[in-house]
Amino acid sequence: MHMSTTIGIKALPNFSGKPGQKSCGLWPAVLWALVIFATSSTVVTTKQLVKTVASNTVVQVSSSGFDAFWREYWWVFVKGYHALEYMTLFLLLNKGLSSKADWTFERRWRLSLLLTIFYAATDEYHQTFVPGRGGLVSDVLIDTGGAVAAAFFVLWLERRKFRK
Repeated sequence: MHMSTTIGIKALPNFSGKPGQKSCGLWPAVLWALVIFATSSTVVTTKQLVKTVASNTVVQVSSSGFDAFWREYWWVFVKGYHALEYMTLFLLLNKGLSSKADWTFERRWRLSLLLTIFYAATDEYHQTFVPGRGGLVSDVLIDTGGAVAAAFFVLWLERRKFRK
C-alpha cells in the first residue's frame, strides 16, 4: 500500500493503488465492509419485517400471508444475502488489489479469499456483542461459500482468458 502525500502526511494510506493512478483501488471493498458491519449491527424482528413488507408492497399482501411465507422461506433470503455479501466483498477486494502491478494473479486471488474469510469470521464474532444477535459458525461457512464461489468464478474467467 502506497502512502498518501497529497496533504503532506505520509502516515495516511492511499487505497487507490499507485500514486497518480486513476483507480478506485480498495475503497469500494472498504465501503462494502462497512455496509456489512452496519447491517450486522442491527436487528430486524420478524414482526417488524412482516409489518413493513405487508404495508409497503405494490401488490397487496396480508400480514398473515407474508408471515406464513416468511416462516417457510426466510432462510433463502437471509442466508442467500450472507453468501451474496461475501461474494461481493471478494470481487471488490480482488479488483482493488489488481492495481498491485507486481503481484501475480494467484497472490491477489489468495489474499482476497483469505481476507474475505477472515472478515466473515470477525463479523460473526462482532455479532456476539450486538444485543439480539449472535455469531454462528454456520454463517461463517455460508459466507465462506459465497467467497469461494466468487473466487472460483474469477479463476474460471482468468483461465478462460489464457485459452483464447
